[in-house]
Amino acid sequence: MFKSLSLAYDRESFFLSEMPIYNGGFSLESKHSLINIPVSWSATAPFKLLDNEDPIIVHSKRSTSPFSINVAQSPSSIIEVCGCKFADVIPLHSATANRYCLVMLGNTELTEYKQIATLSLDATVIFQRYFEIVLSKEADGTLNEREIQVTKWTAEGKTSGEIATILGLSEHTINTYIATIFRKLDVVNRAQMVSAALRRGLIH
Repeated sequence: MFKSLSLAYDRESFFLSEMPIYNGGFSLESKHSLINIPVSWSATAPFKLLDNEDPIIVHSKRSTSPFSINVAQSPSSIIEVCGCKFADVIPLHSATANRYCLVMLGNTELTEYKQIATLSLDATVIFQRYFEIVLSKEADGTLNEREIQVTKWTAEGKTSGEIATILGLSEHTINTYIATIFRKLDVVNRAQMVSAALRRGLIH
């Protein structure tokens, strides 16, 4: 839905990330980041962490209203790396009071405030749906049946390729499941994933 929104407003790419609770920038590698940009861009340094001086961060922390950034007037490392001229920044809030930031990148400027306001409204509706389907379920650490199967086989010492063969899926799909499990259990590697699943009684 975010991709469709980007296309509707002539935006080339976007990223969504949770704003930090404490002072500082935010990482696009955090468990609640959603990124639709080329891998070659996301592998570069500016995408690892937006520091406190980036105009996207500065404006997002000052206001809950949507705004646009012209890179010629307010240089931003992330916009420059993408080769775009403009960024539309939409502050968002979840039902659990967490703050998020949706940034949409492109080369055409939304000159009318009505356009930005409409974009913000559309983004808010989509984000609330995203929260209901994805973020709220991740928050309670619940795994679905397939994710439990992947976790069990991982606990048996199987690789992604081996699990893919066992379950009749692609290795890419298995890695996607594992990344989702990492987010849901708030862990960073497979050993922690198995340990957390055992502690919560998700696997035996």
